[in-house]
Amino acid sequence: ASSASSLSPVSSLLSHDSSSSPPKPTKAAAPRRGWSCGTQGLVLVFGVLILSLVIFMALPSPLCSQLHIGCRDIDVVVIGAGPAGSAVAYHLAAQGKRALVIEAGGPSQMATGGEAYLYKNLTAFDIPLAWSYVAQLPEYHWDVHGDAILAKVVGGCGVHNAMLYVRALPENIESWNMSQWWRWQDILDQYRRLEQYQGAGETTAEHGEGGPTVTSEPIYEDILGQKFLETTEILGIPQTRDFNGPGMRFGAGKYHFNIRHGVRDGAAATLLIPSLRAHPENLALSMFTLVDKIEFQNAQNPNGDGHALRAVSLSGVDKFGNRWSQPLGTKTKLVLAAGAINTPSLLMKSGIGNRGIMAAAGLGEPLLELPFVGKGLQDHPAVGLVFEVLPPLTADMASVYRRFTNYTQHGRMKDYPTSFGYPGFSTGAFLYSGIDEASFQGEESVNTTAAAADDDDDEYSDPNYGRRTKKRMPDLQLTVFPIMIEPHIAKRTLEITYDKVLVTVAVVTPRTHYNLRFAENAPPVSNRDDDGSEAPSDDNDLPQPMEWPGESPFPEVYHDHLDAADIARLTKGVQLVRQIFASPPLGDYVTREVTPGRDIASDEDIEEFVVSSHTSNSHWCCSARMGPDPKYSAVSGSLQIHGTSNVYVADASIFPSIPNGNVHSSVVAVASIFARRLGGEVVGGHDEEGSPESR
Repeated sequence: ASSASSLSPVSSLLSHDSSSSPPKPTKAAAPRRGWSCGTQGLVLVFGVLILSLVIFMALPSPLCSQLHIGCRDIDVVVIGAGPAGSAVAYHLAAQGKRALVIEAGGPSQMATGGEAYLYKNLTAFDIPLAWSYVAQLPEYHWDVHGDAILAKVVGGCGVHNAMLYVRALPENIESWNMSQWWRWQDILDQYRRLEQYQGAGETTAEHGEGGPTVTSEPIYEDILGQKFLETTEILGIPQTRDFNGPGMRFGAGKYHFNIRHGVRDGAAATLLIPSLRAHPENLALSMFTLVDKIEFQNAQNPNGDGHALRAVSLSGVDKFGNRWSQPLGTKTKLVLAAGAINTPSLLMKSGIGNRGIMAAAGLGEPLLELPFVGKGLQDHPAVGLVFEVLPPLTADMASVYRRFTNYTQHGRMKDYPTSFGYPGFSTGAFLYSGIDEASFQGEESVNTTAAAADDDDDEYSDPNYGRRTKKRMPDLQLTVFPIMIEPHIAKRTLEITYDKVLVTVAVVTPRTHYNLRFAENAPPVSNRDDDGSEAPSDDNDLPQPMEWPGESPFPEVYHDHLDAADIARLTKGVQLVRQIFASPPLGDYVTREVTPGRDIASDEDIEEFVVSSHTSNSHWCCSARMGPDPKYSAVSGSLQIHGTSNVYVADASIFPSIPNGNVHSSVVAVASIFARRLGGEVVGGHDEEGSPESR
């Protein structure tokens, strides 16, 4: 309308001519029909607020200010700056996509902006020998109940792990049964693209040369590791030059590490930070920004097959403790890379997940029920054996670690010995326990079947049983520590002594599954049915979550119940380690067994020790697993969450089953392939020319 009387109060104020004079009142003036001075003042204030809001909405959000664009114009928002989030950001930025990475924690390594220097410009996160030390600093970790260790910093668990570079096996990827999207050759090619191999030997051709992340052999060989390899060779255990070489996983050997010239080569330092510097117009990182809720709306599925939930906004808490909320653009994609515990936790707090877990936590009815969100977690459960030894076996590491602990207590290092550039151990073994899973479930195990050798003459010598056995996929991983620095074990120990060594035994083909929960003082989530019998371990028939009272802001993971097959494997692992440490030359240095102790002798006693003393490896995965059926999985082969139109998961949560060995390299490889597909570099499942799924 053109008349002034038809304008709203705010419009009237904005169009008011300040040069006109107010009317002069008369003595007998009738009551004024306009606003009082107080009302006009309120309207003025209200108008200024509206104008400020309009101006504010036109400006870039503080979350997105580094990109100099509004959050609604961002192509992809990534939650989590750990290994997976760093890989996703690296590939998206290289493809010209505008991406924002949101991280709840702060800097860690020097490259990420960390300033807790121990030596010149190196922080504790940069120094390989410090990995166990930083893994036990609570200010850099999530307050998760149980013995899980989850980093809350840029770089995630890639800045406090032992830097072991262990790939998945071909059988692991093939067992996913997702060949349309995920094949071993694709994963192997991605391992090579990411790798800058600095080792030597006959397997060099199996590694990459020009990738951003270094893998290297240990730059320091401890005496214990040398004696371990000598002893295992005498016992007939094959010696392998490369656990990642084709057909070379079984045996004893030296590990490879993500260490570059004595400094940790984590994914954040090699992928995320260089991308931020190279593509400042496309990529931004918001630190100290917690996302605790995703808002969803029903929307038409882009595929045209009905409706799906669309993420429309994020909310959370900033570093000052203030709540924030940020709408997402209509074309913005959301990628969860918060890890296998925090990703399902965020989904359930946002209305997507397992109905039973959500109800027990007081989270209400799910907007979208996906039973396997937060259910079916896997890890590599482990036990530790401790031996008291003669000083010559650990003299080298005793000297090294004394110097290191002195620096952490009294200030910066004055020098940087070569030995500080290695993680305090160098050797291990992947072995087969001889446990036949069929005896525990009445049929041949999926893991065992996938690993069976093709030829009867493909055998190895098994010292634990003194017989020749058809070669199978290893189910045990042994790691030998000259000092007791493994963080899950170390935090149970009052002090580190230099007359004891530690050997961890982990199951790398576990049948044990765990569930998330949010309640305090609740009974453990069990791997047994209500009647106490073993619950079916088939992935399609995991036990339902138990009911519990109360509520807690953080998820909990418990390890109180192991699958019977895993107990048997760890029991055999204990016996195998005992045999190795009783045999010369290694046995010549051992004075006594401290843990579990020689009084724990029978199979039954060892099993009790395993049940009471096993610990996590914090190799968590499989909590939002990939699969075609929403009844038994959380994401599709494209890693898009079932029933959503713009939400994906790109971390270890999506693994259908846990890889054989440390998971870090596989997390980065899978996240990289996903990002290349999401960004359009690869369309569909595979990236070789001629594939029906390729561009």
